[in-house]
Amino acid sequence: MRTNAKICFKPMKSVIVILVFALVSCDVTTLEKKIAIKARECEVSCTISLKEITDFKWDKVYISDIPSTLQEINEAIGVEYSYYEEYTRPIIFFNKGKIVYHENNPSNIEGVISDQVIFGNATDTTKFRVYSVEEAVFKVRKRKSNSKDYYELIQLKVK
Repeated sequence: MRTNAKICFKPMKSVIVILVFALVSCDVTTLEKKIAIKARECEVSCTISLKEITDFKWDKVYISDIPSTLQEINEAIGVEYSYYEEYTRPIIFFNKGKIVYHENNPSNIEGVISDQVIFGNATDTTKFRVYSVEEAVFKVRKRKSNSKDYYELIQLKVK
C-alpha cells in the first residue's frame, strides 16, 4: 500500500513544480499597471515618461481611454489592428509604422476601474490620443471616484 502512495505522489510532485514555475515565470504586469504603481508612489507631484517605463523601442503611441470599435481603431492607427478585444481601452505602440506592443485594458461603462490610468481629463471623450516618444511625458494627478483610486496623466508641453 505504501508503494502505491509513492508512485501516486511522484506525478503530483511534478505537477506542483510545473505550476509553481508557470506562476513565477509568467509576468502579467501590463503597462497600465506599471504606470499605476509608479503613480501610486508619487508623494505630492511627479511626472511619468512612457519612454522610461517601456523596455522596447517605439516612436509613436496611440491611446484610447474609452472603448472603441475595431473600425475606429483601424482608422485612427492606419493599419489593421488584429489584437482587437471588444469593450477594452487599447494602448498601441508603433516603431517605424509597425505595431511593437499593444494591450487592451478593461473598461467599465459605470465609471473608472481601480488603478485605471486616464490620459488627459476623465471627462474628456477624445477617442484617441497620439504621442511621440518626446511628447509622452505626463504630470500625475491622483483621483478618487466611488472609493476607487485612479490616475489622470496630463501631458507636459514639449519645448
